[in-house]
Amino acid sequence: MPVAHLFIRDDDVSALSDPFLFLMQTALETGIPVVYGVIPERADKPLIRCLKALKQETPGALDIVQHGWTHENHSLKGEKKYEFGPLRAAQQQLTDIQSGLTLMRRVFGKTFTPAFVPPYHGFDAATLKSVRESGFKAFSAGRVRADVPQGCLDLPAMVSLNTYAADGTPQPVSAAVMLSCVRQALRPGALTGAVLHHEVFAGARERVALKRFFQGIRRWQEEGELKVVLFSDILRARGRQEQFLKKKGF
Repeated sequence: MPVAHLFIRDDDVSALSDPFLFLMQTALETGIPVVYGVIPERADKPLIRCLKALKQETPGALDIVQHGWTHENHSLKGEKKYEFGPLRAAQQQLTDIQSGLTLMRRVFGKTFTPAFVPPYHGFDAATLKSVRESGFKAFSAGRVRADVPQGCLDLPAMVSLNTYAADGTPQPVSAAVMLSCVRQALRPGALTGAVLHHEVFAGARERVALKRFFQGIRRWQEEGELKVVLFSDILRARGRQEQFLKKKGF
């Protein structure tokens, strides 16, 4: 039976906060790779040095991708939050996305994976057009998109590993709930994406839950139920497939 594939994405990465360091260390200890969505304008120098060095030393442990530009909310009060959406002109969106891309490439170099994650999973047609024009190889929001630009992989993170308060602030859930959400979404031979936010794991109870979650994922992987992958793994596999088809004349 084909193995189910899973990626785990941690958003809102900008500094070496205690919750972030705990999540990163837990992922490393359990051998579970994580895709880190870095906010370009907010990323501080210690974070950049840490992620870049870790990616160079253990490339299979993590990916570094772009999470918007400033992560500022531009929607109207009471509406769904977004940094990129209908109140942002197309040129504004393009400028912000490319500003972030330029910065990510400058500070992370070859350790950067060219994937774009829109903050709050908010975007519109102008966002997708900007992603295409900027040359990103992957786009990861919260739902499947039929209109993702040609040549850009759609990698939706449809499983949320936290709940949200009325103001949109992420809230923690138990390890059992996180594992159950992943279990229900897994399909043999298919890719499932899950997103979490490290800042919700600030307390002792939440950290126990996070550790149990990663241990559960490791157990499933050791038992052959799934394989945890990175965006870079998927992009490499796609490249090999395209090269094969080209050799065959397709």
